[in-house]
Amino acid sequence: MALLLCLSFAMSSFAPPQHPVPVNKPAAFAISWPATGTTYGMQGLLTYEVSGSGSTPYSIRFYYQGNQVGGSYIFTQGSPSTDFYATGMQSATGISNVIFHVASFEPGYVVDFIGPY
Repeated sequence: MALLLCLSFAMSSFAPPQHPVPVNKPAAFAISWPATGTTYGMQGLLTYEVSGSGSTPYSIRFYYQGNQVGGSYIFTQGSPSTDFYATGMQSATGISNVIFHVASFEPGYVVDFIGPY
């Protein structure tokens, strides 16, 4: 009997959730173009510059001591759709490819360099 009394008391305060249930979504951060930084290549410390617009990178260039190394390498959209890939710079920099991840946190992107350097 006590169990039924406790159970009925516990259920009397139960209220179903209101519809729709609010969902917290991560805020998208605007990317400030050009996105710049440094990484290592076969020459040593390289500066890179990624150009783009909105949340889409277009191309990346590398510089060693102020001089451009190689050309301008174009990004293509990958999977998932927030990843972009640039290739073709290995002979000039030693870096085999670059992955530009569009992120939902500041600064709005992460850049991965693939290669031995």
